Amino acid sequence: HIPSHSFPTRRSSDLLQRVLLTILLMLAAFSYHPLFLQSETLSLNLYVYAITLMLLLLNFYPKRILNMRFLPAFLLLAMVVIAAALVFKSIGFAGEYLSEIPAILLPCVLMIIGHNAPISTKDWTVILLIYCASLIFVLSTQIMTNIGAFQIAEEYIMGSEKNAAGVMLAVAIVALLLLYFAHRDKLSLSMRCVTLAMLAVLFLVMVTLRARGAMLTVVICAIIAFLQMCRFKRETHFFRYLKILGGGALVLLLLLLVSGFPIMSIYDYFYDSFFLNKTGDFSSGRMDRNIAAIEVIRESPLWGRMVYNIDIKWVHNYLLLKISDYGIVGALPLLFPYFYLIFFVVREHQKKNSFTFENVGFWVLLVLLIISLVEPSLPYAPGTAVTLSYLLLGFSLRQNSLNEEKKLNLN
Repeated sequence: HIPSHSFPTRRSSDLLQRVLLTILLMLAAFSYHPLFLQSETLSLNLYVYAITLMLLLLNFYPKRILNMRFLPAFLLLAMVVIAAALVFKSIGFAGEYLSEIPAILLPCVLMIIGHNAPISTKDWTVILLIYCASLIFVLSTQIMTNIGAFQIAEEYIMGSEKNAAGVMLAVAIVALLLLYFAHRDKLSLSMRCVTLAMLAVLFLVMVTLRARGAMLTVVICAIIAFLQMCRFKRETHFFRYLKILGGGALVLLLLLLVSGFPIMSIYDYFYDSFFLNKTGDFSSGRMDRNIAAIEVIRESPLWGRMVYNIDIKWVHNYLLLKISDYGIVGALPLLFPYFYLIFFVVREHQKKNSFTFENVGFWVLLVLLIISLVEPSLPYAPGTAVTLSYLLLGFSLRQNSLNEEKKLNLN
């Protein structure tokens, strides 16, 4: 447990950190703007790295880091990954294994910043809304630039970046839903209206981008929230929230009917988002790649493609990708932190009612883990897509430690 004196009172640097954190998240969102995605020279990466480093230096307190829940063990597992990468490189195997080092260290850095930065729940509310507004602007610009309107296109409009954008949208939607329903009593009426409006637009953008994995993940998180509320005898709260969403949807539907909008086109919009041009293969070729990865594992279970020379496209499943690339021997150091993440998140959701904004980090991490079943780089990368998630995880770790300390003091 973290002693109360380990968190200093607000200093003059607190405002600087809030500003830097806001800018960092805005840059993460704006890195997907057409101006930067379509340019070979313009990039925001240098600024993202510089601000991340500044925030790390401002919040690097070794004693406090060692006292954190979860992170010390995860850092130890990350060190095992680094050692394995260096060993494989030294014997001439898997030079690409070195890319696993920054991928697994970045979440650690972000958790440290989220845990130690003097950002309150109220601060996070404002920062989250600014981030969502930035995301809406950037991805709406993508849609208008590539399609010209909010309509379902036959081809995906962002290439491989569409998957990362879908992750960012799913994380933003889940975080906003938790903010509204678990924290709504502390939000003003105007803030509630802004939050609901942002949720509607984010969902519309997600459907238009055809981020199917992200949409399914949001639905799965809603089902988990309902099951957890039933477990803690709070299902009436869920139905109350459902009535609010249903009432809002009904009002919107009535307005569309009055305006003469063709209602069937709404059905077509959602249907095409999932099934347009996918009558032959709903998985967009991902299932074939997964089968190819399983074949590699069958032929070379211990070392994978490090010794079995075959070229297959990127496998859209984290476990299959790593085991087929490195075999069981090479993938084992990567599987330890992955399953530790899963174990930690499941335990946090099981042992208590996590449907509070203070636990938002556990929910957004759940988003990353679910999408890792259908995407290759998650739950660790790309960095711009996971920045908010691991910052919020650090925040939730701190809030839970403080709450446990208060309970001990009361006892």
